[in-house]
Amino acid sequence: MDSVALVSLSEPSEELRDLLGWLGEEPELRGRVTPVEHAPLPGTLGPWLEAVAIAVAPGGVAAVLASAVITWLRNRHSDVTVRIETPDGAVIEVDAKRIDALKSGELIAEVQRITRSLELPAGGGQQGGS
Repeated sequence: MDSVALVSLSEPSEELRDLLGWLGEEPELRGRVTPVEHAPLPGTLGPWLEAVAIAVAPGGVAAVLASAVITWLRNRHSDVTVRIETPDGAVIEVDAKRIDALKSGELIAEVQRITRSLELPAGGGQQGGS
């Protein structure tokens, strides 16, 4: 059975739509990525994107999600922070500035850290930080 991880940005931004598109392009995530929209604000024409829900299942989906988020952050020209709420409610925050400063081996370790957090059984999570 799949669990759901929520991916959002620490500050509301249109960059979340870009991340939604980026995640949707990952073959292993296709059909698992769903926009979470908030009702339109007064005076606006449509809903705004609040988060991206990803169905996480055993078998590598967590690793693909972690890698995709890290790669997306490395391609940012702004200092954006991605917030991932794991299926068990733990929160991981990863910011572009810190990711940009990591060397290759450190990037792999960061992907592994996020992957482990996403794969932990309910109640077994721990809060991660940036």
